[in-house]
Order: sequence, then C-alpha cells, then structure tokens
Amino acid sequence: MTEERPNCGRIKTQCLQCEKILVIIPSRFYRAKHHFCSQGCTNQWRKLHRQTSNDRHKRIEKRCEICNSLYNGLVKQRVCSRNCQHKLHSLQIQARGKSRKVSTGNGYIRIYMPSHHRAAKDGYVLEHILVWEQAYNIRLPLGWVIHHKNHLKADNRPENLEALPRSEHNSNRMFQELQQIIENQGLAIKLLKQEIRLHTWQIKELNKKLNEITQERMDIH
Repeated sequence: MTEERPNCGRIKTQCLQCEKILVIIPSRFYRAKHHFCSQGCTNQWRKLHRQTSNDRHKRIEKRCEICNSLYNGLVKQRVCSRNCQHKLHSLQIQARGKSRKVSTGNGYIRIYMPSHHRAAKDGYVLEHILVWEQAYNIRLPLGWVIHHKNHLKADNRPENLEALPRSEHNSNRMFQELQQIIENQGLAIKLLKQEIRLHTWQIKELNKKLNEITQERMDIH
C-alpha cells in the first residue's frame, strides 16, 4: 500500500482546455497566465484562440452609420472615415447629454457648439472666442487670436481678453519670453555678485589669520 504524499502548499486548478484537475506549485501557478495538463491541450487551445483572433481582425463589407456609404471595415468599426468618426462622436455627446464645457491639456476651456464658425471637427470651440464675440457683438476675423492679458488661459472674463493678429501675438509672446530670459539672467548676475562679495570677504579673513600666524611664529623665533 502506497502512502499519499502531502500537497506541501500546492494549488489546485483546472486545465483550460479539458478542465482536468491540476495540482501545481505556487510559483508555477502565479508565473503562468493559463494552465494546461499536456502539450496537446496547449496546442488545441492555441489553435482555437488563433482562429478567433483572426476572425476579429477580418474585414467585411459594411455600411457607414453617418454617410450611408459602403466600405470594407472591421467587425467593430461603425463608420468609414475619420470625418464620420468626429460626427458620430458629436452625436454621442448630444445623446448622452454630456457636459458642454471641457478643459484641454494646455489649460484652455472649450465649449461644445458645433454650429459655431470656429468649431473644430468634434464640435468644440474655445470659450475665450465665444466670450469675446459676445462682448463686442462681432465675429473674430480670420487670422486673429485672443490674448489673455494676465496670461491665465482659464480666465475668460471680457476685460481680460484682447483680439490681436496672430503675427503680432506671436511677436509679443517672443518679446515676453526674451524679457523673462533677461530678467532671469539679471537675477543670476545679482546672485553671482553676492557670491563674489562673500568669497572676497572670506579671502580677506583668511589672509588676516595667515598674517597673524606668521607674526606669532616670527615672535617665537
């Protein structure tokens, strides 16, 4: 009669293909994502999984939900082009009743208004353009941009906004950047002068101490 060996902390699991009970060590259980009882089960599962993944990437003839044109697309694809994708996204926003105001990664605020003449393909327009046009009751001309006087991109009060040609705005921004560089260099020069004064004072003190030490030695001799 043979004695049964203890599990010694082993983990019970099932073969992913044939559902056979497996008892494996913890390191093997946590190292592998899938577990199989034999190489045959492994090959069968991989073959089946490869077929389903190929079907997922197979292209079929479909009809676009926006422009109603025929195209060859993936199974999950709903539209034929990027423009139709933007229109579909706008319709989804309207259907969900999503917030009309969003903030961009660079600090600006955008409002969903697809009917505006400055709206992007996704239907959003910059809030500072809307505020300026409502304040002055005119359209922002082409080639013009809105400048924030206090340089806070989210501060869209009418008194903080100024319309400028793009070339003038860019030149002003370059001038401000150069002015900032000059101010930083001036501050750095000021700090260097302070360090020079400190080092000069330290050198004088060291010379005094050196003279005192040499004088004491001469008195001894």
